[in-house]
Amino acid sequence: MSQRNKLFIGNLNYGVTSSELSDLISQNWAITECKLIEGKGIAFVTFESDDKASEAKEALNGYELKGRNLKVDFALDNNDRKPRKSFAGGSGNGGGSRGPKRY
Repeated sequence: MSQRNKLFIGNLNYGVTSSELSDLISQNWAITECKLIEGKGIAFVTFESDDKASEAKEALNGYELKGRNLKVDFALDNNDRKPRKSFAGGSGNGGGSRGPKRY
């Protein structure tokens, strides 16, 4: 079962702090956690209820904060993620052909 009270917020300006984001969101919705991932421009915000997260998702998606339009969606839990593609089967050197050797 998917957790629907946690939102992923992307396209954040790198100058946004966790407290700024938390203050902005908590003006309208009760949140339990705001976790900013430093240097990535993303955050995860947990709301007290699924309904409040849905409301916030609709209101914040596209909202301009410090010159950038936020991208907001429900955060995926481990059960929602698609399995990664396997990259097995290569030669293992990772370089491929680089042309003739010059020595």
